[in-house]
Amino acid sequence: MTTEPPAIRWGVSSIRLSLIVILLAANAICADDPEKPKDIDTDRPDVAPYTVPKGSVQFENGVAWTGDEQSRAIDLTESLVRVGLTASTEIRVGVPTYFENLGRLTQGSGFSDLLIGAKQSIGHFAGFDLAAVPALSLPTGSRVRSSHRIDPQFELPWQHELTHGWDISGTLGVFYGADDQQRITQGENQVEIEKEIGPRADVFFEYQSLFGNGLANNSLQLGGGYKLRPNQRLDYFIVIGLSRAAPNLSAGLGYSFRIDKVASRR
Repeated sequence: MTTEPPAIRWGVSSIRLSLIVILLAANAICADDPEKPKDIDTDRPDVAPYTVPKGSVQFENGVAWTGDEQSRAIDLTESLVRVGLTASTEIRVGVPTYFENLGRLTQGSGFSDLLIGAKQSIGHFAGFDLAAVPALSLPTGSRVRSSHRIDPQFELPWQHELTHGWDISGTLGVFYGADDQQRITQGENQVEIEKEIGPRADVFFEYQSLFGNGLANNSLQLGGGYKLRPNQRLDYFIVIGLSRAAPNLSAGLGYSFRIDKVASRR
């Protein structure tokens, strides 16, 4: 008689838990009163504690360039599809991104894994907006880009409004992945200061730290966004590495749009 390794049992349990969350959210879809969709709010370049409106579908896309002493790479389309089930719950599908290496290679070109998850708004507590974002990465990518395993992850984004268009936000996260066929646990901590510039534009400054897998990966990120329309947004960012484990420099551009009241169009 054989027994499953703990990693496999954990992956199966995570799938069951995610399915339960999704089913409960779908069951609650009729409990929410309809509301007027607000302006687009994206999870590019960071996860925000807000969900897309009920009945809406949002597409977030981008392209990024990354470089250091060893390699250069470009990736696209960084697509995330978000579907609003209720006023506080959404389903998320991260479409596999294609990575093309340029110059000396440390990792081959190919597609990343598929990501499936959900976001649940927790509410407003002591001036902070909170949400929970569980997800699973499924081994659908190319040989050199896939982890070849089911990888659970969990993020807790938060945001606090300050004054005169300023706010502070961040994300705490845990990623249970694989590296060279070995299971690793990696933590995430992001803190961001954002300033609105008029009704359409914003800029931000962020510190990010990834830890738990060898050397700490620390970086600074600067960027912003501009709303072309209430349901369309452009974004841009530059990331500067602060430690040896972080890439020296990254830069990206993105375009996101939202389609409202999809269910009512049938």
